[in-house]
Parts: sequence; structure tokens; C-alpha cells
Amino acid sequence: MTTKFIERSDRYICSLTGDEFSHDRSQAGKSAAIQKLTAHQTAAMAKLEPKRPSARQHFFGGQVKHPETRSKDELRAAAQAKTPKQPSGIPSQPVNPFDGAFQRKVDRLGYTWGQSSAGREARAELKKLSKEWEAEQERKQQQSDFETSIAPVLAHARTNLEAVRKDPTATQLEVEQAESRYNLAQSGNVSGYSAADKEWRQLQANKLVTQAVEVDSQARQLQAKRDELLRAAYEPVAEPAEPQMVEVWYPPNYIDPAKAGKTIKEPMRA
Repeated sequence: MTTKFIERSDRYICSLTGDEFSHDRSQAGKSAAIQKLTAHQTAAMAKLEPKRPSARQHFFGGQVKHPETRSKDELRAAAQAKTPKQPSGIPSQPVNPFDGAFQRKVDRLGYTWGQSSAGREARAELKKLSKEWEAEQERKQQQSDFETSIAPVLAHARTNLEAVRKDPTATQLEVEQAESRYNLAQSGNVSGYSAADKEWRQLQANKLVTQAVEVDSQARQLQAKRDELLRAAYEPVAEPAEPQMVEVWYPPNYIDPAKAGKTIKEPMRA
């Protein structure tokens, strides 16, 4: 265990109980005072440790093995019900080590000491240390509450920053803008971060629309080239086919005397 103490010019003060251990300011005196303080603090810590009842198993007659009929879920629920919600002896909130320290010193050194100048000085010092301790706990609590409140927006900003840094198409300006948005989230300016994030996403959406238009234009150009390429395929010139001949009979009164009353072979008309 590391000994926690407050150092003054001629004494050490136990941060746990407030007890003082004086010395003559020499190295040997300081070492002796620290040894006494360490032993005192170890004993004080031992008193604070929870006392656990010894686990003893009592046997009454012969051992009987009982069949287990509960399901796994029922066994798990039973085990959880036996688990203590709050470990015994561990306070839920930090304990002010200076609370009651002066009275403990009076109980040890006597009422006369408490009314002496040394006692009044010790009481004032312990009161000051107690207020400083309480102020520090309040600061830590406020910091913890603040970190908890900004955790979601900070996680969002961190994910976005990492994505921009890994994007090979992102410019240095975009990386710096992502870092600026992360700083906004880190400062707790949630509304400012939200507005900056939406603005950035709108810019990215506009880029995608522009890219889509360019891609569509390129697709139409490529399609036109494809059609032109197919139309330019070579087609051999077809040679005229010989007409099919059929017999045609002309009546005797046909206008052409050369054909009237004759059957003549002629090319079949389409």
C-alpha cells in the first residue's frame, strides 16, 4: 500500500485520519516520522476492511445427493439473486478523510490540547484541507458528468475524423476541417458540431450528385460511340439475283397483237 500523507515543514499529516507526526526536520527525524505514519495508516486501513464471516459447512448425518430439476436459466437467476448488489464495506461515494479528524486527535491528545494554540492551528488546517478536498471532489464530479454528456457526440466526431484521414481522396483542408469539428465536439459545443457536421455532409452530397451527372454523361457518350461502331460494320454488296420465269397466257383480244392468243415465258413480277 502506498502511504498517503500531507507534508508540512515540521510534520507529516495522515491523509486518511488527519493525525500528525512531527519531526525535527532532519533526514533521520523525517524517516522515523514516515515509518510511524505508515504503521498508523496501515492499522487504520485494516479497521476499514470489511469483516467477512467464515464459511463453514455443517454436516448433519449422511450426505444425500438431491436431483437438480431447475433449468439453466433458473440456475443463472438463482446465482444472480445471491450476488450482493454492493460489495460490503465499500462506500458508494468517496469518504472525506478529514471529516472528524480533529475530534479523533482530541480523543487521542486530550481536551487541553484541543484548546491550545497547536490544537486551534490543527483544527484550522484540517478544516482548510477538508474544504479543498470537497472542492476537488466537486471538480472531479463535474468533469465526469461533462465527459459522460459529450460521449455520444465525441464518438461520432472521432469516427468521422478517422474516416476522413483514411480517405485517399480527401484534401488536407478537409482533414483540418474534420479536426476542427472534433475540437468542437470535445469542447461540448454540441449544437456547433451538429451544424458543422451537417454542412460538411451537404457538401459531400453535392459532390456525389456532380459525379453522378458526369458519369451519366460519360455513359451516354460511350453508348453513342458503341452504336456508331456497330453501324460501321462492313456489309458485302449483294449481287442481283436472276429473275424467275413463269408462263403467262394472253387472250386473243389482247391489245398487243404479238402476244394475243399466246402463252409466253416472262420474268415473275414482284
